[in-house]
Amino acid sequence: ENEMTLRFAVIDKTGKLSEETSLDERVCDCCPTSVAFTSQGAIAVYRDRSKEEFRDISVLRYQNGKWTEPKTLYPDNWKINGCPVNGPVVVAKENAVAVAWFSGADSKSKVKLIFSNTAGETFNAPITIAEGDVIGRVDLVMLEDTSVLLTWLSGTEEKGSLNIARVWPNGKQSQVLEVAQTSISRKSGIPKLVFTANQAIIAWTDPSISTIRTVSLNIDNLK
Repeated sequence: ENEMTLRFAVIDKTGKLSEETSLDERVCDCCPTSVAFTSQGAIAVYRDRSKEEFRDISVLRYQNGKWTEPKTLYPDNWKINGCPVNGPVVVAKENAVAVAWFSGADSKSKVKLIFSNTAGETFNAPITIAEGDVIGRVDLVMLEDTSVLLTWLSGTEEKGSLNIARVWPNGKQSQVLEVAQTSISRKSGIPKLVFTANQAIIAWTDPSISTIRTVSLNIDNLK
């Protein structure tokens, strides 16, 4: 009762649904779910919700026409009695997978990133990309060399920042660049990131004038 579930279905071009399946009977209410495709099949990540209100990230894989059982990506043990509206993001290329997420466990705000080279079957140890006054609301893209670009919000109500960094699977990180100063209020939403022609293009909401702003960045600046 009063619990959100995570469900799956196949929808054909006529709108017909098939393979309707319940994947998890108790998940965080408002955090977005993210899906990517590896060489082995789809992989999904989402913020789970235990009966004790631990809301860590879980992962599912779709193989041979069947979903695996939910598995905790990493045990942050973040206990929170409400949805933080701060979901994870997964990206993939062949067997390479990366997942970024926000955690407020132990009253310590962190943006974390984790890599896999087994299509999500196993993962390396997580990397803390930012901590302190971070807000999260991450987005992520994977480049040809399987490094990733990661964006997130940080700051205070008086001064917020939209940030980007490049991270490699071996743990190497570029410097963090501040893309723009912006609001961190709920109205600012979740910035979105795409990559094309050696350019990172980032879009975000500016609630002060109710508009969408964009910026492009040559990734040669992220070394």
